[in-house]
Amino acid sequence: MSFSRSFLRAALGACLCSTPLPATIDRNLDGVSDVWSARYPTAGAPSADPDGDGASNRAESVAGTDPASSLDRFSAATQADGTGALALRWAKVVGKHYSVEASSDLRTWLEFPCTLIPAGADLVAIVRPAGASTGPAKYWRVVVADTDTDGDGLDDWEEAQGGTGQAEADTDGDGFSDGFEVAYGFDPKVAETGAREIPLWTGTAPVGGDATEPAADYNLLTLSRATGGDGSAFVICPGGGYAGWMLGDEGVYIGTWLQSHGITGCTLRYRLPAGRSEVPLLDAQRALRFLRAHARDLGLNPRRIGIMGFSAGGHLAGSAATIYDAGDPQAPDPVERVSSRPDFAVLVYPVVSMTDALTHHFSRQQLLGAGPYSGEIIQHFSVEQNVTTDTPPVYLAHAVDDTVVSIENSRVLAAALSAKGIPHVLLELPNGGHGLQYNGNYYSGPSWEAWKAGSLAWINALPTPTGGP
Repeated sequence: MSFSRSFLRAALGACLCSTPLPATIDRNLDGVSDVWSARYPTAGAPSADPDGDGASNRAESVAGTDPASSLDRFSAATQADGTGALALRWAKVVGKHYSVEASSDLRTWLEFPCTLIPAGADLVAIVRPAGASTGPAKYWRVVVADTDTDGDGLDDWEEAQGGTGQAEADTDGDGFSDGFEVAYGFDPKVAETGAREIPLWTGTAPVGGDATEPAADYNLLTLSRATGGDGSAFVICPGGGYAGWMLGDEGVYIGTWLQSHGITGCTLRYRLPAGRSEVPLLDAQRALRFLRAHARDLGLNPRRIGIMGFSAGGHLAGSAATIYDAGDPQAPDPVERVSSRPDFAVLVYPVVSMTDALTHHFSRQQLLGAGPYSGEIIQHFSVEQNVTTDTPPVYLAHAVDDTVVSIENSRVLAAALSAKGIPHVLLELPNGGHGLQYNGNYYSGPSWEAWKAGSLAWINALPTPTGGP
C-alpha cells in the first residue's frame, strides 16, 4: 500500500458497504471512486479481480489497496469464533505508522484499538458487532500519521519514536532541536553522538540573595540523551563531600546507564560551596528548570524530570526535592520561569541531616563553613526537616554497614516521608558500606546492582503527574 504524506483513508461497512466517503467521489456510481479509477484506469469492472488476490476492484477501491498487486490487498472476513466479529486486514502495509478509526456516520471518527504492525507486515483490526466496544460504528478507515509538523524531514511518528519535538525542527535527527543546538554552540546539520556539555549559567551565576559571580567554565550539565523512552530524565548529583565530585562512577557512568534504559541522564557539575551554602542548591534548581524549560527541544516529558544523588550529592538532591519554587513568570530568562520541583528523587547512601548526631561532619563543614551553626541553618539544610505534603516521591538506598554516612540518615528521612504520606521506598542493603563495595571494588556487586534494579522498577511504575509541571 502506498501512503501519502498526509492521510490515506479506507472505509468500509460491516458487509463491505460501497457507500463512498464524502472525500471519495464516485460520479458514475459504479462503486469505484474517481480517484481510484484515475489511478488504475485498466483495472476493469467493479467486480473484477485483476490481481487474483480475492478482493474485487470495488473492495480494493474502498480499502485503498492496489488492484494490480496481489501483495497489496484488503480483505474482510467474519471470525470463526462465533462472536460475529469482523477481521479487517490490509496486507503488506508500508506506511510508517497508522491507526484504524471507526465511524457511524462518516463524519465523526474515533480511534479504534488495534495492534500496530511493523512496516511491510499485515495490519489487522478486529471489529466487534454493534453494541460491543465499537458501539454503533459501521465504517472504518486507516489513518496514516506521516505528517511532518515542523518540516525537518522527520515525520511526527518518527519523532515520537526518537523522543524529539514534533513541532521543533531537528534537521540532523540527533534528538536536539535546531534552535537548541544553535543556542548552545552545536551544528544543527551534523548529528553528534555521545554526551553533550551545556553551560549551566550564562554570564553570571547567583550565589544567594541578590549577589552574583562570573559563571564558571566548569559549571556544566552533561546530557546523555535517551531515545525510545517515555521522556523521563534525571539530574545526577555526584558525591564528593562538597569538596569535589565523583564524576565517573556517580556521574557520567550513571548517565549512560540511565540512557541505556530509555531515561535521559544529566550529570551536574555543581559549584563547590566553600562555605557559600546556597550555591550547590541554586545549581541543582537551575538544572531542573533547564530540562523542564527545554523539554520540547530535548524530547523530554516536563512532568517526568527527576533528581538523583549520591552521598553529599544525595544531600543536594534531597535538598532540591524539599526546597523549590514554581518559577518567576516575569523573569527575563525563560529557564527561570518554570518550576524547580523535581517529579521524583533517588537518593543513594545520602547525607540527609545536618544535626550533630547524624551528619557527615566533613560535608557539613564544606557546605556551611566552620561553624558554629544556628538552629535555623541546621533546619534549613536538614532534608528530613523540610518534608511537606507536596514533597515528590523518593527512593532511598543505603547499606546497613555504612560507617561513613550512617543509614540513620535515610531512616529519618523515610520516617519524615511516612509522616507526610509521601510515596517512598527505603532499600536497606545488607552490605557494601559507603560506595557499595564488593570484594574491595567500589560501585560493584549485589548491593550496587540491587539499588539500580530496584530504582528502575520504581521509576517505571510511578504515575506521571497530571497537573502543571
